[in-house]
Amino acid sequence: MSKRLIAFKRLTCLLVVFLSLSTSKMFSDSYQSKIDEYIEKENSIIINANSLEDRLIGYLSRGDSYLIQGDFEKAFQDYHSVYNLKDHLPSEDQDFFSFWALIGEAISLSNQEEYALADIRIVEIEHSIQPLSWNYNSFPIPPVPPILGPDTVSPEWCEKCAQGLATSMTKYINLVQNENTRQRLLDIVRYLYTQAENCCKMSGFDPVRYNWKDCLGPLNQKRWLWKQKWELYKIPPDPSD
Repeated sequence: MSKRLIAFKRLTCLLVVFLSLSTSKMFSDSYQSKIDEYIEKENSIIINANSLEDRLIGYLSRGDSYLIQGDFEKAFQDYHSVYNLKDHLPSEDQDFFSFWALIGEAISLSNQEEYALADIRIVEIEHSIQPLSWNYNSFPIPPVPPILGPDTVSPEWCEKCAQGLATSMTKYINLVQNENTRQRLLDIVRYLYTQAENCCKMSGFDPVRYNWKDCLGPLNQKRWLWKQKWELYKIPPDPSD
């Protein structure tokens, strides 16, 4: 199945989910039975896949089926499997699977009222869409280095790291001449910092689901981009980054 067909199928599925949730309409028993049949087929695809790409397609498809059924926990598990395994694919295929997995995770988490975690996925989706104003082919940016440190830290330490990242970003904002643009950039940093701060607080209750490095991820990615743009090309940050 081509990636274009996969994308079309997923958009159709997400539209069905949206309509069913917005109207609170329950599916008939016959329709539920049909979805169960799809899930059985998708189980077979996952088990008998000839390649990792085929297996991930099976996970995406089954996650969509679970979404339609309203089993958001199982849907999240399938999308999360795709996100975790995508790094083993060729680099040219990773963005495709990452994008769709994050969308599925965000929807699944929102329907479980895990809004802080869903917001993190949404920010990651926004960052994965490269803005047209920046030519990544002509002006490449090195990959974002991983956040180093222990697997778990206190919420206070996590918040302190988030504050340090946000503070370090202001020096790049000060390079911008236009006052309105500077204000928009400050608003972006405040938004990312608030999301990180809320996530850090939740990490004190559940450090597995709210991993502190994931909490800092969106803020760290934005800082890295602004830093590299200036150090490599002497280009200040832009709200479209």
